[in-house]
Amino acid sequence: MDKKLFLTRIALLALFSSAIFASDLTRGIALTSGEQDWLNEKEAGPILMNMKYEKNDSIPATNIAKEHQKELTKIGNEWFFMCDEHTIHRTEVTKWVLGLTAILGAVIWAIVFWNRKLSREISERRNIEKELQSSENRYRSLCNASFEGIIITDNGVIIEANTVLSQLLGYPVSDLIGMEAVEIFAPKVRDDVKAKTQARYEKTYESVALTKAGIEFPVEIQAKQFIYKNRQVRCAAIRDLSTRYKAMAALRESENKFRAVVTGAHDAIIMIDGHGKVMFWNKAAERIFKYAENEIMGKNPHEKIATPAFFKKFKEVYPYFQQTGKGGAIGRTIELTALKKGGEAFPIELSLSAIQIEGKWCAIGVIRDITKRKKMEAELKRLATTDALTGVDNRRSFMEKAEHEIRRAQRYGNRFAMIMVDIDFFKSINDKYGHQAGDLVLQKMTQTVKSALRESDIFGRIGGEEFSILLMETDRETALLTGERIRSCIEGLSITAEKETIHITVSVGATFFKEGDDISTL
Repeated sequence: MDKKLFLTRIALLALFSSAIFASDLTRGIALTSGEQDWLNEKEAGPILMNMKYEKNDSIPATNIAKEHQKELTKIGNEWFFMCDEHTIHRTEVTKWVLGLTAILGAVIWAIVFWNRKLSREISERRNIEKELQSSENRYRSLCNASFEGIIITDNGVIIEANTVLSQLLGYPVSDLIGMEAVEIFAPKVRDDVKAKTQARYEKTYESVALTKAGIEFPVEIQAKQFIYKNRQVRCAAIRDLSTRYKAMAALRESENKFRAVVTGAHDAIIMIDGHGKVMFWNKAAERIFKYAENEIMGKNPHEKIATPAFFKKFKEVYPYFQQTGKGGAIGRTIELTALKKGGEAFPIELSLSAIQIEGKWCAIGVIRDITKRKKMEAELKRLATTDALTGVDNRRSFMEKAEHEIRRAQRYGNRFAMIMVDIDFFKSINDKYGHQAGDLVLQKMTQTVKSALRESDIFGRIGGEEFSILLMETDRETALLTGERIRSCIEGLSITAEKETIHITVSVGATFFKEGDDISTL
């Protein structure tokens, strides 16, 4: 801005000077016109006469002229000649000076205007350079703030690199600049990287990088060609995959452990997807249900292994599970009856849990075949509730059942009778024939009584040779007839023990439930 002002001032000064000079020449020409009073009254005359003259306001110029008329005439002629000659020269000079001044002014103004245009162009260039520098600084900041290593290569030579790559490889950024790009990769993959670079490969691929210390580590690379500083270059983003590989290795190890566990498990482990189809079926499931994995995968297992009642229930509740991941059986362990491949029913224990995969609720079922356990439980129950010798209810079981039936009779008005049966002289049988013969007598007697009873009747051993019978929904007359039938059947028994035939008799008594009775009054 100062330069433009300075040049403008120079141009104005030149024009102003030329104007003054031209004015002076014009004045000189005017002095030679001859008919005007061209002499100054006080100074011109003495000068023309080339004589000293002190200024004296009391002596007029006309007096001087009269006194020296001849000298003035001579001097005047010489002056006019001189002035005419001088005027001619000054007029020519004036023309040249005015022309040169005009040219100089035009040149100066041209320089000023050109300088203004040049200044604008320089200013615009500086603004562009500032924007470019600002953009480049932003680019560098973004590159350095990236989570990936970034390099820019020109003909395979690194011309830019960010700090992330520097940290990954252990090289200072200044050392990376100028290196061959393939030098930062393991020797075994350099040819592949070079080939992809030459082919301008832009898809993501995996490779192996090499640190300054010579340590190899897996990387993921994605590169792209673009124009940078008016050159065709290649920018590559390099991501360290070490953490991902470690996580994948840990995941594989975990999955292998899981598979080893579920494969070696004795329980069936089944996973069904969001549509109710089997997506996992372990070896134990094959063994328990007799379906091979390829027979059941991708199918609804309830159609094959569930009873009709449970399958119907499943279809009712599964839509709610699909939406919420909740259900009555989720998080619980329940016992059910399942079906094997041939249709054989067997008891199972089922534990269900819900898991969300890709936004859809899936179910994991752990199923255990509890056939053996149920048999064992039944046996334990039998041992706990039945008499080991005779196989009928023991005293405890009989009393519990009797109390239950009394409560039912009290609530609903049911009728029932109780019959007591006692073997006569049983002690003498033990003494005469031995305890083994006595046990045989008890077994034969209970078998005879059971054959005379209905399925709904309850028969139990109360003491050594004492037995009790509950006749459900039985009136007085029927109870008495039943008691007599039992007595006569036992009386007709012939029991052989140690080549001896034993005959026994029993005493039978009956009682009938009345309102207000309990087990003790009966």
